[in-house]
Amino acid sequence: MDLFIQQLANGIMIGGVYGLMALGLTLIYGVLYIPNFALGHQAMIAAYLTFFLVTLYRVNYFLAVLLAMAAVAHAIGSR
Repeated sequence: MDLFIQQLANGIMIGGVYGLMALGLTLIYGVLYIPNFALGHQAMIAAYLTFFLVTLYRVNYFLAVLLAMAAVAHAIGSR
């Protein structure tokens, strides 16, 4: 039963990530009529940054997600 609950949580999390990626692509294309294919790269950079913050620096997972989001948003905004 524990494995089922863990897999259910994993499925909900990955589904949320896919949904946010699709929403981001749709929103950007709907407003600008330009597809932003760099969104996948930005998501991978944020995922790796979160992974390194959690594993190497022992930062809380939710705090690491917020820090990665802020770092990627800052990198995008400074272009």
